[in-house]
Amino acid sequence: MAVFQTTDLTAASYSAALFGLAATAILLLVQRPQGVSPSLAWIGVGLVAVIWASTAFLQVPAHARLSGGFDAETASTLVSTNWIRTVAWTARGCVALLMLDHALRTASR
Repeated sequence: MAVFQTTDLTAASYSAALFGLAATAILLLVQRPQGVSPSLAWIGVGLVAVIWASTAFLQVPAHARLSGGFDAETASTLVSTNWIRTVAWTARGCVALLMLDHALRTASR
């Protein structure tokens, strides 16, 4: 498989994950389960916005620069700014688990 095909498939998979993440965050606002506070749903949406913004404005341009050839400074910037997404994804997971906990506790009453 050619390198561009591998890159294309990886980008397509990541894009699908980002759209799925945004869709579920919005769905949790619109059809919030009983017991889940609106503030948790909004925090989730905010974290998704951070993930999208970091991807669009930091990681995608850095990857585009690296597609023209390796540059140590760009690679270093890419690694260091990726922590924004790492923290946001982790926090989003924690918020999702907290919402699940609240919904299950409410449902079991």
